[in-house]
Amino acid sequence: MRATTQQKNGGRPGGRAWAGLVLAVLGVSGTSTYMKLAGTDPLVTTFWRLALSTLLLLPLQMWRRGNTLAGN
Repeated sequence: MRATTQQKNGGRPGGRAWAGLVLAVLGVSGTSTYMKLAGTDPLVTTFWRLALSTLLLLPLQMWRRGNTLAGN
């Protein structure tokens, strides 16, 4: 299969990609501080982290899957 799309700016990431990367790094690096401040059981903390990440990523996955199915 051959890729037919052209990359902008020679393949360099745009502003939205950099903003996402900065937010991800800040979120990951600040997590230990937030968990210590919460003072909850580690199992409860893990559950809520996974539940919230699922709620954030599920609409994106459904949108991408819908676009893929509509394209076929």
